[in-house]
Amino acid sequence: METISSSGFFEIFLEGITSENPFFSMWFAFTHGGWLIFLVVMIHGLWKIWLFEIQLSYYGAIPYILLAVHVPKLTEQTPKAAENIFAHLHGMMAGKGTMWDRYWKGKIQENFACEIVSRGGNVQYYVRVPLKYRTVFEASVFAQYPDAEISEAADYVHEIPSVWPNEKYEMWGTEFALAREEEYPIRTYTTFEDKLTQTFKDPLASLLEFLGSLRQDEQIFIQIPIFPVDEKWREKSIETVNKLIGKKVTPKTSMLHQAISSTADIFVESVGGLVTPSRFPGGPAAPAAGGAPEPPTLMQHLSPGEKSVIEQVQMKASKPGFKAKIRALYIAPREIFNRPHAMAGVIGALKQFNTLDMNAFVMDKFTKTAANYFFVKKRIAWRQKLLYLGYINRSSGRGRFPYILNTEELATIWHFPLKETQAPLLSKAASKKAEPPAGLPQREKPVLKRSERARKAQEAAQEEEQGLPENIPFI
Repeated sequence: METISSSGFFEIFLEGITSENPFFSMWFAFTHGGWLIFLVVMIHGLWKIWLFEIQLSYYGAIPYILLAVHVPKLTEQTPKAAENIFAHLHGMMAGKGTMWDRYWKGKIQENFACEIVSRGGNVQYYVRVPLKYRTVFEASVFAQYPDAEISEAADYVHEIPSVWPNEKYEMWGTEFALAREEEYPIRTYTTFEDKLTQTFKDPLASLLEFLGSLRQDEQIFIQIPIFPVDEKWREKSIETVNKLIGKKVTPKTSMLHQAISSTADIFVESVGGLVTPSRFPGGPAAPAAGGAPEPPTLMQHLSPGEKSVIEQVQMKASKPGFKAKIRALYIAPREIFNRPHAMAGVIGALKQFNTLDMNAFVMDKFTKTAANYFFVKKRIAWRQKLLYLGYINRSSGRGRFPYILNTEELATIWHFPLKETQAPLLSKAASKKAEPPAGLPQREKPVLKRSERARKAQEAAQEEEQGLPENIPFI
């Protein structure tokens, strides 16, 4: 086989591109080593398809149950109780398993979905959990809300029209993304306390009031699919904090990098210090003007606002995290469909958790049911279908990629309202239920003696033979 040098290869390749037959260059590149790149790409693609199929099969075999949560009427619990629930549910995180489990069975982390649903103004809290974790969820709720009621419910998503676009109904929907990196927190419930009156202002009160004001046949669905993750996401938070405070961190170096650095140090010594070691990565910091060493961080030069952001990033990284997203749908008959009203109600409620210096919820431009310029109707119909499928499957992967929310953030956007919240059609527990006292006396059945039982049996036999009425006394 004829060998071609690298310079000869590129000359022939470029000559084919500039000629009238560019396919010759493509075939030449493919036959002279390009097939190997094609093979690697093809194998990688098939591997991804295989993983997707087995993970989809594994997820479809997980039995789930939908639970309706009737909130207590007179609860005085703050969202801290909901935060404790999410912290308890973080124990759902399963191990990665063996390679056989991951790459043959398709094992993935089970998720669960927290939902607030309004149909015609009737507001209901729902949670869909894997069946094997039902008792874990119920125990975590009853530990914080002893007066709550939890019951199994029929899945209401089967009542949503399945064909989109629909002749009778119209839909508006979106998934909400974070405005900045996931390391930055949103505004949490700890900042909703009125410092003057020392009272907690529930951020969900306005949302529940809006959901309770819907007209007949109007429906709004708010869904938060989540699943627990390990602590690796905290590494990004640490890197962000180090960047904000200007901390100089020695990067992790490989053996090759260490060999190059050692060679550079030898070279520096040989030239008599003409080149300082600080020019090389990982070397000691060069002294500042006047011989004073550089400060390790720039914390003393930061403004109070910048210090507050750093503190909040560290606070978020101090609590367990979940991969999560927020999905919202508004469905109504075309005659009464009011898109601006639904958008203002849902988006306005979520704006309470936004901050300009940290993070905020924004509509994801790739999933919202709106489009401009080209193929508008087809693009909107496609997004409606994707949102519908994502909602009924409680999917975390379909649509917008999920992001990290810790237990405090989740408790802020999904918790049971306080007693001051006067949403009239919110489903609440009817009354407080409790077990009977342990020492409560019970009425015992009278014990008849053998002679009395025999006499009763004889009298019953005589009545049956004579056919006499039961109310005639016997002497």
